[in-house]
Amino acid sequence: MATSKNAGAVDRTEVTNTKQVDQSLEVSLHPRYAFGIRSDVKNGVHFVDDQHVAYAAGNNITQLHVDQRTQTFMPATKGALGICCTATSAERKYLAVGERHSEQAIVSVFDLASSKRVKTLRTECGVKDVDCMAFSGGESKYLVALSKVHPDTSQLSPAEGHHQPMAECGSRPDYRLSCWDWDQGRMTATVRLLDGYPSDLRAVPSCVSLSVSDRIKLCTTGVNFVAVHHVSPAGEITAAIPVQEQLKCLPEEHHYSMGEPDFPSDAPSGFEVTSHLWTEAGDIICGTSDGKLLLFDEYGVFK
Repeated sequence: MATSKNAGAVDRTEVTNTKQVDQSLEVSLHPRYAFGIRSDVKNGVHFVDDQHVAYAAGNNITQLHVDQRTQTFMPATKGALGICCTATSAERKYLAVGERHSEQAIVSVFDLASSKRVKTLRTECGVKDVDCMAFSGGESKYLVALSKVHPDTSQLSPAEGHHQPMAECGSRPDYRLSCWDWDQGRMTATVRLLDGYPSDLRAVPSCVSLSVSDRIKLCTTGVNFVAVHHVSPAGEITAAIPVQEQLKCLPEEHHYSMGEPDFPSDAPSGFEVTSHLWTEAGDIICGTSDGKLLLFDEYGVFK
């Protein structure tokens, strides 16, 4: 009987040791190599320099040394539901990562030389993900983010995709541009992009970038939407032209999206800008989903 009791004691000890080992493994596990890339992350691949590429893989940012085939990892914050978008500073020193969360989206800024997180920025209440981001020029003091806030956030699941083109229920979402002095961890401004827009105009901002020649000029494009804003030295965001003038300067196709009765039934349902770039002269070239190229000036006026 004594032997049986001793055997039982040994069994309990083994169970305890197993739990301790499991807990130890849970704390100490680190990724060694990641295969594949996230294709649903906006601007998800960046050349850091001639030898390094940073990209989203799973819930991590992976930095690959091209020649040596080695990887370093920049992990997501605790509770993150996925990576929405990324952006690099002008000098390729910092990487901003927008993360989807159930309560409030988070933007992490990493030092690419050390792969260390140097700052964590919180978005406004109701912002669960970030659609697109861009650093200001020069010393990259400011970080600008485009995000969507649905009027009834309770109807949206925590893992809803950040790239959904249109609202499926209720009134249209509220799209915002937010600006941080990221080194200080301070939000300096936020702008509602659709204020002043007709409620029946299906406008969906989806992409933001800074001018290559004048890094205080900011362009936002999307479905039936092209707008230019200026970032002041204090981090404030102001529209280059008033909304009503902005609407008059859009291509003719945007009127179709408002359901005006005089247009034929087979008329296009507006225009969708899928990509844009700034020229050295300060103009903006936009590519549309139907294969057209649209030219706008530095104020967002259609040429």
